[in-house]
Amino acid sequence: MLVVANLNYASWSTVVFQRVSVMVTDGTLLAGLALFFSASAARDRPSAVVPAGILVLLNAGLFVVDHMHFQYNGFMFGLLLIAMALFHRGHPFLGAFVFAALLNFKHIYLYVAPAVFVYLLSGFCLENGKWHFTRFVTLGLIVVATFAVSLAPFRDQLPQLASRLFPFKRGLCHAYWSPNVWALYAFLDRAAMTVLPRLLGIATKSVAAMTRGLVGDVEFAVLPSVLPIHTLALTVLAQLPGLVSLWQRPTMPNFVRVLVLCGFAAFLFGWHVHEKAVLTMVLPLGLIVVQSMTVSQIAYVLAVVGSYSLFPLVFEVADFTTRWGLLLSFAAVLWLALDGYHRRHSHASFRLPWPVHAYLGALFIVEWFVVAGHAILLGDKLPFLPLMAVSVYCAVGVIGCWIALLRAKV
Repeated sequence: MLVVANLNYASWSTVVFQRVSVMVTDGTLLAGLALFFSASAARDRPSAVVPAGILVLLNAGLFVVDHMHFQYNGFMFGLLLIAMALFHRGHPFLGAFVFAALLNFKHIYLYVAPAVFVYLLSGFCLENGKWHFTRFVTLGLIVVATFAVSLAPFRDQLPQLASRLFPFKRGLCHAYWSPNVWALYAFLDRAAMTVLPRLLGIATKSVAAMTRGLVGDVEFAVLPSVLPIHTLALTVLAQLPGLVSLWQRPTMPNFVRVLVLCGFAAFLFGWHVHEKAVLTMVLPLGLIVVQSMTVSQIAYVLAVVGSYSLFPLVFEVADFTTRWGLLLSFAAVLWLALDGYHRRHSHASFRLPWPVHAYLGALFIVEWFVVAGHAILLGDKLPFLPLMAVSVYCAVGVIGCWIALLRAKV
């Protein structure tokens, strides 16, 4: 099982180990939620924890990625929630250690590291206008020591490790496009490459298609090419407003909001973003899901759209009922929990604007096209089109949630 070159190895004991270990390590999610909400005000604790628990523990997207596609995201998101809970409970040193360890488990959490850094700097090292140099140095030593212990066994392979962690040669988009800005950008380029020669007689350069299902450097036919430095600049610029807000107001609800915004920025504008990274926004948002009606609406839409965007990871037609059974039951239970909370606390039923209802309802049309419509209408032509449809349609919803959260006050 541990021989990397043994590609054809399979056994029932390996499958049992994988499935059981995922289920057991998901206990970190429960621990993170319990720690976080036990530090909240007593009046908020009982009713707020139910929607949060549903959003995090019963998340359809996380179930697809970890328990069907098989990964350990639940364990790592549990560590993130534990770190945030420790900050909330007034244990910043221990929280910094857990977060540093998390970064060594999976570097995708660099997406949210700027929010953690600013929160600790403004809310802990610079407390009440007084700079605490000793706290700053202690935090730095904890992080450096954690990285040193983790990376010491690989000290002779650090250049190779860095090249694998930051795959700048693997292209702007993953083989399966994440629903972000670059999915829309690539779609517009493909559309322009097809339409312009016919409409205007403009010849477009022949390029390697991003829709061939492979990874690697790919040029655009019509739109300007995008380099890693461009995605880095856009990500930093998109994160800055939230980080400035957090520096000025380092409260726990605002920290959670800005951490999610940092995840949004990296997901929407980053280089070679994986589709599962949508969970870096969905799950932490559960900690403030009942902060206001607006936040509840954003969290609900993002959870549903984010879960649906992961459906292509479970691509067999026979899995259709499983996928939709998961998503619809998750969406229904989350709706009931949010509706019950808002009826109890604000005497208003949970609701969504009608355009958002229409957008979510149209997911059924997208799914029909993916499962049956493409084969009926186009046969074997344009085999990547169903994946493109999912990515592009979900990108609209994810971007809309990002804009709404930027404007939301918590």
